[in-house]
Amino acid sequence: MQTIIDVCRELQIKITVHDAWVIGPKVRDAYRASIGEPPLKALRPKTYGQGSHFFAVYPPEFRPFMVDIIRAHMGVKESQTDLFDPWRRGDAPDMFWS
Repeated sequence: MQTIIDVCRELQIKITVHDAWVIGPKVRDAYRASIGEPPLKALRPKTYGQGSHFFAVYPPEFRPFMVDIIRAHMGVKESQTDLFDPWRRGDAPDMFWS
């Protein structure tokens, strides 16, 4: 299960707290529209600062949708870097799907 921050880090996209607040509801709404229920939440360390709180977490199968929403918000254009993104290519190792 991954958070929005996890996916951004994997894509090497730096986001601010404000970006996360904008992206978060978009990802949540897309997940709810697709699955019919809100995402699960998991207690995780805070990204910025000390302590922990509950973050929405998403299954690996939803990652391509998260990537699209994040990139649309951040204005990141498709590039050669997709060659190194196994989820984008559709051939992520099985270990990521369990």
